[in-house]
Amino acid sequence: MRIRRDKRFVWPDRYYIWTYYPKSFRKSIDVVSKGKLYAKHYTYIPYFSRQHAKHVAVFYYGKKALHYVHVISGKRLIQEGITTFNTGRKKFRNACFIKGQVCYLRQWAYPPEYQHDKHRRRKYACYLNKTFEKGGRNAFNKRYWRLNYGSNYRRISATYRRMKYNKLAMAIWRELEYSDNT
Repeated sequence: MRIRRDKRFVWPDRYYIWTYYPKSFRKSIDVVSKGKLYAKHYTYIPYFSRQHAKHVAVFYYGKKALHYVHVISGKRLIQEGITTFNTGRKKFRNACFIKGQVCYLRQWAYPPEYQHDKHRRRKYACYLNKTFEKGGRNAFNKRYWRLNYGSNYRRISATYRRMKYNKLAMAIWRELEYSDNT
């Protein structure tokens, strides 16, 4: 299954992260006009939903990232006249600016169960791609939330939490059974 699209083009069914350029980068703007006064930087990475984009930013850079990161739909970008991304400096393609620093984003924030090797990471991406193709954005959001529930912005494995809960439940059950027998 092919799970990547060409990142140079704006896709109307995807979402993109954008941030304002910090002051240190604004000096390079030649002409000051209303449109260029607060220049925006768009990342090339297409996300499936707003929830997906925000979760990735928070997963890698904490909740404070939401103060600096904005999400825009590809349809809106096309309405604004942006159909392709500028293939300029390569190091800023996957970057956004948080607190004036360059921060690099990825397309996926993998839960701990899928971080072990590339096969599990690909399985995770394929699974969510199929969900988006079959059920659309709402089905994707439900499935994405379910898979990332345990690592809800904290990187704690859902499998680990379930295992600990089962061990605790068994210990309580044994203790109750022991007290009934005596």
